[in-house]
Amino acid sequence: YAEVARATGVPLVPFLLEGFADRPEFFLSDGIHPTAEAQFRVLDTVWAALKPMLGQATAKR
Repeated sequence: YAEVARATGVPLVPFLLEGFADRPEFFLSDGIHPTAEAQFRVLDTVWAALKPMLGQATAKR
């Protein structure tokens, strides 16, 4: 994915579950899908990668 991100000029979110992947309380009973509470953590991770793009998009207008 890193190569695709570089080639297309889009930011890479390296790991959606950063900071809580090892905490079972943030996952449903299947052990794979994050709980509703964990979604805020996913949002923080994704937002950190995407927020800088907003300034770039505005500057290009």
